[in-house]
Amino acid sequence: MSTFVLVPGACHGGWWYEPLVAELEAAGHQGIAVTPSGLGPAGLAGKGHVNLSSHIGEVTRVTRSCPRTVTRAGP
Repeated sequence: MSTFVLVPGACHGGWWYEPLVAELEAAGHQGIAVTPSGLGPAGLAGKGHVNLSSHIGEVTRVTRSCPRTVTRAGP
C-alpha cells in the first residue's frame, strides 16, 4: 500500500482532506494531511517568516519521515 501526503492550496489546511484521509485509510493506505505554517488555527504566531520555501521544507520533512513509499499525484 501507499502513503499519500496531501498538501492544500491557498485558504485551506489539512482539515480539508479529512474525508479523503478516512477513505484512503479504509482502503489500506496511509493519508497524511499537511497544514503549512500560517494556514492553521495558530496563524503566523511564533512561526517566524513564512513563505513558499518554508512550506516546501515542511512538506519535505513530512515525506522524508514516512516509513513507506510516498506516491505523488496531481499537477
